[in-house]
Amino acid sequence: MKVLIVANRTKSEVGAMIDEMTGFCRSRKADVEVRFADTRESRPYPEDAGLAVTLGGDGTVLYAARHLPFPVPVLAVNLGTVGFITEMTRHNWKNCLDGFFRNSYVCSPRLLLSVELNRSGDTVSYSALNDAVVCAEGISKLVSVDLKIDDFFVGRFRADGLLCATPTGSTAYSAAAGGPILDPEMNALIISPVCPYSLSNRPLVIPAGKTATVGPSPENKTGLILTLDGQEVVRLKDSDTLNIRISDRKLFLIKDPERQFYDVLRSKLNWSGGTHA
Repeated sequence: MKVLIVANRTKSEVGAMIDEMTGFCRSRKADVEVRFADTRESRPYPEDAGLAVTLGGDGTVLYAARHLPFPVPVLAVNLGTVGFITEMTRHNWKNCLDGFFRNSYVCSPRLLLSVELNRSGDTVSYSALNDAVVCAEGISKLVSVDLKIDDFFVGRFRADGLLCATPTGSTAYSAAAGGPILDPEMNALIISPVCPYSLSNRPLVIPAGKTATVGPSPENKTGLILTLDGQEVVRLKDSDTLNIRISDRKLFLIKDPERQFYDVLRSKLNWSGGTHA
């Protein structure tokens, strides 16, 4: 067994966590390989890993989800603040990791986005766990983009951007843009205009089997970019189109048996009904 640790090197406690987790894994006769979640890490991930562990916040999980080249269970340990995706805390990871070695664990399957950039007859593919957003290259500029769903023209949107999100991403930028919150294990795709010029524009939730095609409209006068999980940026050309759909590949997050999604919503979004809710 090989365990891949993907760590956020900016967290002050990450070094000690890597040492402690490495010792724990080796006591279970498992080899450990460490990678860091940043652009300086250029080595490919080992393809013989049976488990990936992320040390950091939700952003570390997003990074790992886009770079893991194979379906492997992911144990996400939260060293950040919000932690919607990260299932484990720095205090209970040993019990959960021990459950993995005893083959006593349950995974939550999470949808990934497949994003195809079509440019002059060529296609470049990207993936994202939370969202893909088409927005202006500059600051505070409206864009004009056209949306098709399965080649059916839906409409033209003047907005700060157009966002496509997975159910996992429904609690991230999509929620801030006024999109609905979905159970993370649903099979659906959210399409939300970001700060639309027309108040009649509303988010859409479409079945996972459909494809959203997004591109600049003829009247668009602003340079566009594509952002993936808020971490990768791709500059778009006027003739580019994007085909965004749910990927055939999934992320399998190991679940904390003592943590429920609705508990997270209640605590993180202050749905307690108390004075600070």
